Amino acid sequence: MFDVAAQLAVLPSSADEMLRLLQGAVRAWRGEAAGWAGCTPEELTAAQERLGVQIPGPLEGFLFLCGGREELMGFQDPLLPPGGMRIEDDVLVIQEENQRCALWGVSVQRLGEPDPPVVFKDPNRAGGDWQPYQDRLSVHLLEAVLNELMISSESCIFREANENAIEELTHSLNPVGIPEHVFWAEPEGPGVKWLAGAKFLVRIDGNSIVWASAPLGGEARDVLNIVPEGWDRADS
Repeated sequence: MFDVAAQLAVLPSSADEMLRLLQGAVRAWRGEAAGWAGCTPEELTAAQERLGVQIPGPLEGFLFLCGGREELMGFQDPLLPPGGMRIEDDVLVIQEENQRCALWGVSVQRLGEPDPPVVFKDPNRAGGDWQPYQDRLSVHLLEAVLNELMISSESCIFREANENAIEELTHSLNPVGIPEHVFWAEPEGPGVKWLAGAKFLVRIDGNSIVWASAPLGGEARDVLNIVPEGWDRADS
């Protein structure tokens, strides 16, 4: 059984180890039979030639592993396949919200770093500039996959985020190693916070929504022991 709190409490320091942790999370939520469908070297080479820049190491490793699996690349905030990446304002755009309300990317000047930081912007906001989002690309990729595993899980439930619920969850659960960061939909407000029990994972999106999900064999409704009311199923 994937002990969510223990596995995610302290994140690995290297991008390679982070990728192995990502694989473990996918197996926990999707099962051992989950296949891996990666991009080919030819696809990555073609993208780099088209863009005129290198794909950063953590992203290249991720795409080799599972760049062909649409359900991991995402539906809510899709990670772009090599052929869909582009450069805007000297930033390599690697991900966009499904209604193009937010973009994530890596500065072209930092693509050669072992694990470069990620920036984001709201393309619909007048004068919106790229802002810091996550200090490490490998952490961002893990978080992107956890987001998709969580929301697409049959166990996923959610509720409104209010002060009392956030306080109870923060007091009762363990922090996850993903650093708290800006919530793209409310960049001036509280950030995104990840918490975990042994058998379930919680994400708090600022003052907006609390999500809870569990790996296969777990039950996200265990969180009702902490905050009993106000939850709905994500697939209802």
